[in-house]
Amino acid sequence: MARAAIGWTASSIYGSAYGGDKAYDGVASVASKWTSIGSTRESWLALDLGEARVITGFVVRHAGSGGELKAFNTQAFRLETGDSLGGLWTVRVTVDNSAQQDVTIAVLEAPVTARTVRLYVTDAGIDSYARIAELEVYSTGTGTPKNCPAGQYLSEYFNGTSPGGPLLWSACETSVNYNWGTAGPGNGVPNDDFSVRWTGSFTFQAANYEFVGRSDDGIRIWVDEVLLVDAWRDQSYSEARGARRMTAGDHVVKVEYYEHLGSAAAQVLWEGPTCDSGEFLAEYFSNVSLTGNPVFARCESAINYDWASEGPGDGIPNDYFSVRWAGDFTFEDAVYTFVGGSDDGIRIWVDGALVVDAWRNGSYRETRGSRTMIAGGHEVKVEYYEDQHLAKVQAWWEVGNAPPLLTGWEDGQPLGYANRIEYVWNVAGYNNSSNPPPEATRVPQEGPPMAPNGGGYYLRVAGYSQASYAYVFFRLFDTNIPIQTGMKLRFWVYPQQRSTFAIDGHFTDGNTMRDLYNGDYLKDQNGVRIHPGARGVYAVGQWHYIEVDLSRAAGKTLDYLMVAFDNGSDGYIGPIRAYFDNVSIGP
Repeated sequence: MARAAIGWTASSIYGSAYGGDKAYDGVASVASKWTSIGSTRESWLALDLGEARVITGFVVRHAGSGGELKAFNTQAFRLETGDSLGGLWTVRVTVDNSAQQDVTIAVLEAPVTARTVRLYVTDAGIDSYARIAELEVYSTGTGTPKNCPAGQYLSEYFNGTSPGGPLLWSACETSVNYNWGTAGPGNGVPNDDFSVRWTGSFTFQAANYEFVGRSDDGIRIWVDEVLLVDAWRDQSYSEARGARRMTAGDHVVKVEYYEHLGSAAAQVLWEGPTCDSGEFLAEYFSNVSLTGNPVFARCESAINYDWASEGPGDGIPNDYFSVRWAGDFTFEDAVYTFVGGSDDGIRIWVDGALVVDAWRNGSYRETRGSRTMIAGGHEVKVEYYEDQHLAKVQAWWEVGNAPPLLTGWEDGQPLGYANRIEYVWNVAGYNNSSNPPPEATRVPQEGPPMAPNGGGYYLRVAGYSQASYAYVFFRLFDTNIPIQTGMKLRFWVYPQQRSTFAIDGHFTDGNTMRDLYNGDYLKDQNGVRIHPGARGVYAVGQWHYIEVDLSRAAGKTLDYLMVAFDNGSDGYIGPIRAYFDNVSIGP
């Protein structure tokens, strides 16, 4: 838009305070306007734009737009273009404004090139004084941009709800993220009945992306001329999505949008990269610390690379680089051994738990770690770095035997006892009654909380603490499991009112997990004792993954497994409830 002309001339002015410069100062008000002397109903104002420009349209803001009465609006006029202020003029638009509109928008059927423009008033209206609050000339500079840099959109704003109509304005834009409300985009574009086309080239990784269009009214999105999002309709602010597997490199994204009436908004984004289940999203970094943005990313089905002294290529150096792989994979109820082979460092996490840790320089070697898996989907993350010389990395897992105990209380898994109280003190039923009594029973997931790793059931433990010292222990399973060094108790717990809940166990020699002391007590991965009364450090209202190393109990036999609440003598009186899921004992 050209508001800041370098000069002007007029048929007349009412006074120095109402000169032609007031018509392009960006202010529409009673005090800021061009006003002619009212000796004749015809008058004119001409502007010099400073250079020849490609003009696409005009906006004339009359007296009413500056706060005056509509009766003072210009009645009839024409818009003309020329090469100089004193040269010939060509009529481009003729307007009859007898309806007394405050603003006139005039879009040229085809852009024209001109240095000067003239507003020629043929009927100033009620008192022959022409009053023009603003004369806006819209152009695309010395030429409409045909291309924009990679990573930017060429935006084209059109009059009407069909992209490709009269072009009002064009520019390069870095994003599509607009909430115009009822005001519209400006720049000569009306508040309603306009459309926009954005086209740009953007770089993608070899992975899945989901394209999101949010709009009021219609929107559609193409990628490489393939229509992915089609919500081309009048609508209040809504969201539409479409997915595509992208190849690595540059791709053309085209967005079209239209606004009919009322509020206007348009936003476009894409989410990714992501990969399918059973694939890794691999991110390659040009440093050994996995920091900053990856040089590239792609989906990979396996980790099995022997780069020797060459490195991965594609902008990654031969030495001093790192890679992160992360993906969701399906496992069965079993003990799995995870293997990481590397030159130099490697580490492997499963569901956020570190299973393999060989994060150090060294020639190729294989490191193993075992984990008991619940049937279903689990996240596996592998990190690797190469220091110098040879580079090689492999990661895989091997299935072993089923663990001694594993249950998520799903169909086909061990269900154990329901509501079998071993001992209780000052704990009643959840409603502070003896009937029903405290419970530890399998229930369908009540959501929230949703089961932590999918599935339709979990164990609900509930009661009512009636005194400052209260506890209840339920027997869950008769186990007879010999405990060996390296075996672990694992479970998920969601405490609701209080967090002093835990899985407990009884050994054949009379010891319990909660009280066993062998150089130290049994503690979880965060150093918290497994005794239920000591577990108040965990937040309520969220799932917690708990892992307890049972090596201090090696040589003992686990007689039966329990679940317990113990208020730890903290004085709490009131209802108690917690959910347990995915309990296992194994390597």
